[in-house]
Amino acid sequence: MAETTLSAKLILAVVMLLLLSVCFLLTRMWNEDDIARVQADLRSLERERDSIVTVVAANVAVQQNLRLQVIALQDSIATLHVQNALALRTGYDNASNEYRNLSTRHIAELRKPRFSLGSTVGLCLGAAGAGVVIGALVR
Repeated sequence: MAETTLSAKLILAVVMLLLLSVCFLLTRMWNEDDIARVQADLRSLERERDSIVTVVAANVAVQQNLRLQVIALQDSIATLHVQNALALRTGYDNASNEYRNLSTRHIAELRKPRFSLGSTVGLCLGAAGAGVVIGALVR
């Protein structure tokens, strides 16, 4: 009986060792699968990071280009404001000079006599002639 107990204990110990070995191997396989999965996730995340870095670098280049365009447009706006002010000033000066010239010519024209002596004498002779004709017709 003591031998049966010893062999049963020995068999039980061997079975326990086998179970522990199987558990260890299974755990190791699961850990290797987990490690492989984690490594695959890591590679995927690295690719995603590289993609994001590329997009960010492209966006930085676009932003710099836009900044340069904004500066150029602001310079253009400032130049256009100066040109606009100059054009308005030139137009105002031209209109003012034309008005002065026209006004001077108009005043000179108004200062001229409206009737000359020749036209007054002609008007009197014409009226006399008309009176003679009307008088002859009435008689």
